[in-house]
Amino acid sequence: MDITSIEPKNNNKAEERKIRLPVFKSPPKILNHYTFTPKTQNIKRAVAGQYIQKSFKRLFWDRPSYTACYGNNEVHIHPSEHRRLTVREAARIQSFPDYWVFQGGLSSEFKQIGNAVPPYLGYAVVKNVLDEISYQNHSAVSLFTGIGGLDIGAESAGLDIKAALEIDKNCIKGLRLNQAIGLRTGIHDFLKQSAIINSDISKKEQTTRKFIESNSNKKIGNIGLVLGGPPCQAFSSAGSRLGLNDERGKLYLGYLNALKEFSPHTFIFENVTGLLQMNKGEILEKITKDFKKLSYNLIVVQLDAVNFSVPQHRNRIFVIGTKDSQQTLDQIKRNLLSIKNKKKVVQDIIRNLPKAKISPKNHNYDEAYYNSRVKWELGDAVFSKKQEDLKTL
Repeated sequence: MDITSIEPKNNNKAEERKIRLPVFKSPPKILNHYTFTPKTQNIKRAVAGQYIQKSFKRLFWDRPSYTACYGNNEVHIHPSEHRRLTVREAARIQSFPDYWVFQGGLSSEFKQIGNAVPPYLGYAVVKNVLDEISYQNHSAVSLFTGIGGLDIGAESAGLDIKAALEIDKNCIKGLRLNQAIGLRTGIHDFLKQSAIINSDISKKEQTTRKFIESNSNKKIGNIGLVLGGPPCQAFSSAGSRLGLNDERGKLYLGYLNALKEFSPHTFIFENVTGLLQMNKGEILEKITKDFKKLSYNLIVVQLDAVNFSVPQHRNRIFVIGTKDSQQTLDQIKRNLLSIKNKKKVVQDIIRNLPKAKISPKNHNYDEAYYNSRVKWELGDAVFSKKQEDLKTL
């Protein structure tokens, strides 16, 4: 599937280029800052006996967004309205297609979007890898799938994801619902043949071929590529940065077990740039040494999603390993670093959305609005049955 098929539609794009943008009234003083903090009694909340302060940032129409960290105590404010972004606005800023839906309630949905690899970035990385490597088996296993951002991009680039493993039950619900919507409506082909499995990848037995096939009743065949990124909070500047002292920081061992199990020709390991600095680079060095012990040549490349048509500054690292030559990997790195697409800004991606309906109680958009947005995206045909019925398809 070509990447253009997942581009959010903007029917007003041509007209907007000719229109002078309106001048909005100055926002209230509390919001009229690059970042702002609400009153003291509202900035702290008890979480497991600790107090966590939220960061509030207003976006600008004519600039790319800040890094989406929606699940990490950060709230992005609409450029001209005095409210947080809606789920659909956040999803567009991450380059998710409009027909991709999310499950689990506002907090969980924002976290899923914020933790995802932007599909456009995933597409560029996987496409360049597939164009250069010699191995032609494009069957893949996805680990730490989340809500499927990397997978959308990967399958757009030509991968066939046989199995998607994820521990978060809301992500699993969302993936299965999106798979069902695609199968029923033909609106997309993503994850069409995938076994979507609720799996704890920290447990070695849950990354085996036997486990996948016994939980899906599907034979997955030979696997040419493994992709995914362990949860990044242990390495992220937006998280705790505890590294391998955090149990989440050891989840790369589950990734390593999968490489041993499937022995793919190529793998793509994604994570945050904090991994470069943790313990003066010692953690990344340990991870790469473990990969090299499995006879992979490696590159580490840092990319900013804004160079790949994502309207957001989002720096991530990709460790790419293959059994091809180091020269092949070096060419992949040169290709990726040379990509400088025209930068998109916030107004390119969310200005044409219908006006959000805001609840006066909590300044979030209401559930009825979200349901109407989902219906607008997918069409009446999808909702001729109740949404929850789609989960059983």
